[in-house]
Amino acid sequence: MEALFAAPHTVPLMCLLALTACPSPVALDGKLCDEEHVCIDGYRCIEGHCLTGEGEGEGEGEGEGEGEGEGEGEGEGEGEGEGEGEGEGEGEGEGEPPCTALLCEDGESGTLAAWPNTSFIAGGLDVVPDPSGEGDSSIRARTFDSTGSAVVFIDVDVALGGRLYTRMSVYLPATSPVAGLTELTRIGTEGAFHSHVALSNESGDGVTANPLFRIGGVNYVNAVRVVPRDQWVCVQTDMLLATGSTGEATMSIDGSPAVMQSALQTVDTVPVEFGIGIVRQPGVSAFTVYFDDIAVDDAPLPCP
Repeated sequence: MEALFAAPHTVPLMCLLALTACPSPVALDGKLCDEEHVCIDGYRCIEGHCLTGEGEGEGEGEGEGEGEGEGEGEGEGEGEGEGEGEGEGEGEGEGEPPCTALLCEDGESGTLAAWPNTSFIAGGLDVVPDPSGEGDSSIRARTFDSTGSAVVFIDVDVALGGRLYTRMSVYLPATSPVAGLTELTRIGTEGAFHSHVALSNESGDGVTANPLFRIGGVNYVNAVRVVPRDQWVCVQTDMLLATGSTGEATMSIDGSPAVMQSALQTVDTVPVEFGIGIVRQPGVSAFTVYFDDIAVDDAPLPCP
């Protein structure tokens, strides 16, 4: 029966006998070993078996391979790849910047509490969903008969000799008739001199809406330009505030000037009152219009 362990003192004798009797050296590779039964020179006891130095080298080689496995720690550098999150920050940067004008109103608060003054006669204003379905909220102004008006207004502190800029998006439904003059904004002083962004119906068909700037009781209308319906339109004004005949006034539709006047009085005092709604619409039984992205400032206001 084959011996399981090779005793150290028998190995030299076996090698000596090999010179005369053994046809080949004794191979101990793979023989069992432990702390009491050690391997001869040239072998090591690895996991209970005598192995040559070649096996040991391979074992160390695999160990070094585990060292390369530590390179997975460098793989954690992919965590730095979370810098893609910074890319999301860039996405936020593409959004509209917050409004920093003297007055900003988009109806997103759900109320008109920021407007301290109101004037309702057979009409009203409220915050409703965007009629186009593109945004969240808008401000709806309605009158219910030909005597109606519905306005909210607030004071804006701009000095005489300075410029006053206003901007708003206006949505005119196809169902709202236009007859005579329908004023949509009020710029001036309560009970005194006013300028108005307005709509007129120059053709008399009750449908076509022409842009009109009413200043000091005088109407300046563009009978060629037509305000489109059932879509948002950007309306801007630029006024040089003057109590004499040195004032200027421009109204633009979607960034293109529609009415331009100079050498005229634009206000009679400051601070200036700015209001939105429906000031009057004679000859019309009921009228609805929507507002959004309202701003007033002493610097130019671009369309949204």
